[in-house]
Amino acid sequence: MAARENQGLQAALIVFVLITIALAVTTYIYFRSSEEAHAAADAAQQQIQQAQAATQGALDENQKLKEMLGFDIAEKLPVIEKRFADDMAQFGADYPDTDPKNYRTLPDYLANAALAKHRTTVEAEKREAQALAEKAATEDRVMKEKQAVEAANQQLVSTYEQERNDFKTERARVTQQMQQIAGSLRTKDLEIAAAKTAGTQAVERFQAQVNDLQNTLESLLNQKREREQTNFDTAHGRITTVSPAERTVLIDLGLADGLQRHTTFSVYDQDTNEYSPQNIKGEIEVTNLLGRHLAEARVLGDDNSNPIVRGDLIYTPAWRPGVFLHFAVAGFIDINGDGVEDRELLRNIIHSNGGVIDTEDDPSKMTVSTRYLIIGERPDETTGETSRAIFTNMYQRSTELGVELMPLPRFLSLMGYRAGASTVQIGGRGDASGQPTQRAPGQPSSRAPGQPATGGAPDVGADPFRARRPPRGEAGAF
Repeated sequence: MAARENQGLQAALIVFVLITIALAVTTYIYFRSSEEAHAAADAAQQQIQQAQAATQGALDENQKLKEMLGFDIAEKLPVIEKRFADDMAQFGADYPDTDPKNYRTLPDYLANAALAKHRTTVEAEKREAQALAEKAATEDRVMKEKQAVEAANQQLVSTYEQERNDFKTERARVTQQMQQIAGSLRTKDLEIAAAKTAGTQAVERFQAQVNDLQNTLESLLNQKREREQTNFDTAHGRITTVSPAERTVLIDLGLADGLQRHTTFSVYDQDTNEYSPQNIKGEIEVTNLLGRHLAEARVLGDDNSNPIVRGDLIYTPAWRPGVFLHFAVAGFIDINGDGVEDRELLRNIIHSNGGVIDTEDDPSKMTVSTRYLIIGERPDETTGETSRAIFTNMYQRSTELGVELMPLPRFLSLMGYRAGASTVQIGGRGDASGQPTQRAPGQPSSRAPGQPATGGAPDVGADPFRARRPPRGEAGAF
């Protein structure tokens, strides 16, 4: 009985040991599989994080590229593609199909196109100068030949008179030779008439040559003006008539050109090729629109030694015929030097001349259509970090878009603007309120002749008939 119980215990012990070994093996296999599953899960999570980081980097790069190209972050690819196609169609119509079209190669293409037009203009100016030289040489030759003809005529007249005197002296002494002398006189008369006729024909022939050269020169000038209309900085019009006493002029711009009253122009000599403040000879302001291509303007200021004359060129950076120029403004705007912000006055100057201000504080609103960035005083430490950041961003944005930088003083100078100028009755003297100044009879003017009165206009009454220097290359000033 005891032996059978021991065998049962042994059997139970063996079963228990086998079960324990099986549980140990099963537990080891389970924990091993669990560790491998955790390791795989960690690797998968790391891959997910890397993929998310790469996706976020791609999104950041996409947003940055949109900002650099001037698009809103929310813009979709089809809208961007359409804008790109429109830009390429507008600015790269003649772009070679073999070259890639993008925002990096387009500025080079536009710059090369502008350079080619500039070279064409330079060649035209050379041909014009050659034509002028040929005209001058022809006129000199005609003048010399005319003088020679006149001298020959004078010589013939002198000879004729001398022979008539000889005839009178010899008439009493040699009556029998009267018929011979009379015949001789008739011959001389015919020679004189023939010489006069030949001289007249020669003058008419040379005058016809001069007229042909003049027509050729006018044709070249018209071609030059047509080419200058497509250039970036050319004269907008010309002075056609000058009224010195009334201090008014007529210009060849008007309603058809989109001109507005109160538009101001700088005046340059008609042979000027560079429209810079150093070459300005005067300023005018449009007062009346008289026709499609005719307007009246008052003279704001000129130089007695180099007055405004017919044919002078007019230019302003804030207006182009039929085109609204776009501007941006950055910095502290102080026009009259009193330390007070004059930004509203600058807005009025630009708007009155038909200009458009795209932005004053948001660089993203500056586009490729923005022509100039008007630069005021750079903000310093006292103006705050925001003002300095806006100024810097506006400057950088203009560089990216190729917007031309124009300092405030140069803009005002090219506009013909004078600080404190006010309209005074044309043809008379007046103070800043527009009322004529009173002066007792015989009392001298308080200003020197030609010195600007209040409003920027010279005192016409002080010297209404001052000498005027005619433009080079013409017969007179008007």
